[in-house]
Amino acid sequence: MPLPTTTLNPDKTIVPTLSYATFTPSGTPPGTPVTLVGKMANYEQTLDTVKREAPSASDKLLRPDRIVPIRQTESFKFELEDVARLSEIFGDSLSGLRNGTVQLIITDPDDAASTASLQTNKFKCSAQLEGGMTLTAGELAKVTITFTALEPVTVKFDAAVA
Repeated sequence: MPLPTTTLNPDKTIVPTLSYATFTPSGTPPGTPVTLVGKMANYEQTLDTVKREAPSASDKLLRPDRIVPIRQTESFKFELEDVARLSEIFGDSLSGLRNGTVQLIITDPDDAASTASLQTNKFKCSAQLEGGMTLTAGELAKVTITFTALEPVTVKFDAAVA
């Protein structure tokens, strides 16, 4: 059997430089959008499924013959060095949960002007501080904010930034 004839296209790789998260707090009227800049944004997801199993024809072992998704969780963990900006999301507290919308943009050094390697839709989310904040003398303080999606997240690669 011959091997597939595909090759790795370096133009389709992403070397993240900066990540941007524009969070707009919920409310009536909506809060002021807060654009955060970070060096790390990790996407995480879980997908729970229900499986139906039936004996296989060849060896009679039970194997899934139908898998149906029933629950999904998507989140972005965003590392922030500009920790004083937390007050723009959480007010006078370092903890809590704030609902709103967020859009994430990830850039690459080879991106053309006004484009991004990856851009999400603007999706409803809950924002919360992940873990805590270490304040050590002589070191840069960092925090991680988790944006948990409350609706589906879509992405565009090599997207024009609106």
